[in-house]
Amino acid sequence: MVGVWSKCKVWCLWFRVFFAYTFSASFAIRNYALYRVFVLHRPYRGIGFYAPIVGLFTALLAFCLTTQFVSDEKTVKYVPAFEMCTYVWGFRGACLGLLWAIWIVVLYFVLRIRNIHSSFNERIESIIICGLAFSTVLFTTLLHTLQPEYPLNVKLRVANTWYDFCMGNIAMWVMLAYPCFNCMFNKEKFLQQWIGKLQADGLRKEYRVETTENKSTLPLYSALEEDHKSGGGYLETARYWREMQFSNPHSTAVEDSEYQSHVTESIHFTAQRQVL
Repeated sequence: MVGVWSKCKVWCLWFRVFFAYTFSASFAIRNYALYRVFVLHRPYRGIGFYAPIVGLFTALLAFCLTTQFVSDEKTVKYVPAFEMCTYVWGFRGACLGLLWAIWIVVLYFVLRIRNIHSSFNERIESIIICGLAFSTVLFTTLLHTLQPEYPLNVKLRVANTWYDFCMGNIAMWVMLAYPCFNCMFNKEKFLQQWIGKLQADGLRKEYRVETTENKSTLPLYSALEEDHKSGGGYLETARYWREMQFSNPHSTAVEDSEYQSHVTESIHFTAQRQVL
């Protein structure tokens, strides 16, 4: 490691530590959002939305900035004789301890949201990702503890790099593989299945798929109300509404006369209509 590669704090702190913790914190925030909405039944906006994001990333930024201005002899330093960077024991323990803490928090939220009955139930995916993360953190902890000079061993260095790389990518694809594949090769069927799941949830406050028949005379109704869940007309109307909104986000349902007639023909409302 010579030249720019000898800048240990750039690579070890701002790339390895900062980005690893950012990924972990992002997953923690996602699980917190599901916990807040589906377990606490609170809206995910305002302070509830910004507080965990600001709190986690402020703590992370404070940790990295503090380390940046502390002497290399107390954090991570370059050893010219071996042309390598090495972590000081105290800094090594602080990094690993922070990483363990984040994933323990993640595990707590994963366990709390495991039984939510919703389209957003990601129990299997979350457990798999937690397993991958804990195996990575455990592997890294053992490596730094039992073989602190592992960078001098080519096999251990390559094994550590590839393990981190593979686990990180697998964790992302655990979430993305199924929806990405279906969006590319099975779009219409997958869309109908997804709308059906939203319909079955019956969560009026969480989902706002709405239709409007006439702006001047009729009130606004929820397309996910339990009293008109049945029938294929709902799926067609919801898909039509979705496509129209994404093709022209500045238009409204009321302004589209074709949409109004489609709503009248396809959705069978019951006598009891609930105004939102």
